[in-house]
Amino acid sequence: MQVRTRMIFKNRKEQGVKGCFWVMLSGMILVILLLYFADGISGNDYWWHVKTGEWIVNHGEVPRKDMYSWVGREEGLSWTPHEWLSEVCLYGIRRTAGDEGVYVFCVAGALLLNFFLLWENRGRLLHNCIFALFFYAFLAAVSGNLCYGRPHFFTFFLLAVELHCLYAYLEHPGSHGIYGIPVIGLLWGNLHAGSAPLAYLLPFLLCVSGIWEIRMGKLCSCKFGKRELWKQVLVILLTMAAVCINPLGVRAFLYPYTQVGQELQMRVISEWGAPDIKQTGQMVVYFIPVFLTVLGMMLTEKKIRLYDMLLMGLFGYLFLRSQRFIMFYDISAVFWAFRYALPVKVKDKTGIPGKILLIVCLGGILAAACTGFMSVGEKCLSGQCICMELPEEMVELVRQEKPERLFNDYDYGGELIFHGVDVFFDGRADVYSEGTMLSDGVSLLFLQQMDQETGGSSGSVTELLEYYDFDGILVRESRPLYGFLCSCREKYELVFETGGAAYFKLIQEK
Repeated sequence: MQVRTRMIFKNRKEQGVKGCFWVMLSGMILVILLLYFADGISGNDYWWHVKTGEWIVNHGEVPRKDMYSWVGREEGLSWTPHEWLSEVCLYGIRRTAGDEGVYVFCVAGALLLNFFLLWENRGRLLHNCIFALFFYAFLAAVSGNLCYGRPHFFTFFLLAVELHCLYAYLEHPGSHGIYGIPVIGLLWGNLHAGSAPLAYLLPFLLCVSGIWEIRMGKLCSCKFGKRELWKQVLVILLTMAAVCINPLGVRAFLYPYTQVGQELQMRVISEWGAPDIKQTGQMVVYFIPVFLTVLGMMLTEKKIRLYDMLLMGLFGYLFLRSQRFIMFYDISAVFWAFRYALPVKVKDKTGIPGKILLIVCLGGILAAACTGFMSVGEKCLSGQCICMELPEEMVELVRQEKPERLFNDYDYGGELIFHGVDVFFDGRADVYSEGTMLSDGVSLLFLQQMDQETGGSSGSVTELLEYYDFDGILVRESRPLYGFLCSCREKYELVFETGGAAYFKLIQEK
């Protein structure tokens, strides 16, 4: 009886420690996310996505040709709106609740995603509390940067749900959740077909990892039975077929593969660039979680499952190739990294000092959370919850000027499209890579000729200005093109500049 009483007391004690840690970890995630969202969310590509959603709803079809760029229309550039359903969703939210509704949707979605990923490891949090604190803190920070009004936001949820289904099947082959993956593929092919290959690639890797039984040092893999393998093959084929069920059909299915060799996009678009360890922010938020997860695999005494190793290699490669995939790596790591984290025992501080410290920590978290909620509320009330690169005065000026052959800064294209202004180019780099528009635009902005190997033009800056015959130029003051135009006052008149943007007009010869 005495032993049983001790066991019950010990279990209650462990549950209490686990509960306190769960509350503190949840509070930390909440505070980090609210602090990131307190400054509003990025408007990067949001504006042209919303405008496209409006166009699709009004016309009842998905466009196949570029309609926003005056040069694109002249050259008949093709366009694959592989994110059409996300664009319709964003437009629907904005039409119903305004930009504030989109902002609240992103905040709520980021919280839901993080707590779903936290719940996945509810049984392993005390295994290594320090690792859990660091990992989920950085995951929340990355989420705060990347969870905004763009189609990739939906992809984060699809990836998390798919990995949940796959790992449930890996640990319990009788799980029926794997049959939901074709539905995920159907959604993926319409919400964000650019990353839809993951819908069938991840089940394929699971199938490959179970074809043979492997025992090689710490690396191991259990062989699936023939029935389980055929079940996975069927799911993979159904998922591939489901990705093709969209208004664009096979065109959307093939879209990601047509973009693999676009080196120019990788070079000129910052978010497609490889992570830079020289930048302190990236080194801390991006590389520390990767380092901790890899270190855990290296030092663990447990057997390493082949599927875990394949996922780490796949998403690690994608991240090193492009920093935008860090969220993919972190989401995948939720499902395997905690298995290999070195165990760290936490001493139970149940005395008065420990309880006081706990109360102080919880009080601090509560105060910070209240401050974060107030900041989010203020952003909603102010109507400035989605950041814009262009001041309203500049947008209004360009609309009044009505240039027929405008050259605009790449970063301004989306907002101009949203306000009904024909642009030279914008965030749809895949469209402009078809010809030389992307390379010509970058050459003008930076006064540099792009090399021929990446699709660049051989024309000089002066030749490009004459070739396109721009009658208006809207550019950032920080661009080299701004200084060049200021030195050509006899040909280009500086009409207006504000908020780091400048508008030049071609002086007509008399």
